[in-house]
Amino acid sequence: MKKKLIWLVMPLIALACNNETKDSTEKADSINTANRDSAMSENKTVVDEGSSSFLVKAANGGMTEVQLAQLAQQKATLIQQRLFAVR
Repeated sequence: MKKKLIWLVMPLIALACNNETKDSTEKADSINTANRDSAMSENKTVVDEGSSSFLVKAANGGMTEVQLAQLAQQKATLIQQRLFAVR
């Protein structure tokens, strides 16, 4: 019985290990690269690499701040902490 269970679980583990998800920075970079390439081929305005990178980092920082505030609202023990997280 244990051997059958192992043979059933092993493929699921292998599939879970092969799940290569990109973080938000990698996704944005790949999308920006694709947009830059298509804009260049269509003679449209192209945003330089430095500006694009800055905007991606700024957006990630903003999302991190929002997520941390939500976590603080849930986990804070003092009412002052919860009120500060709401701001």
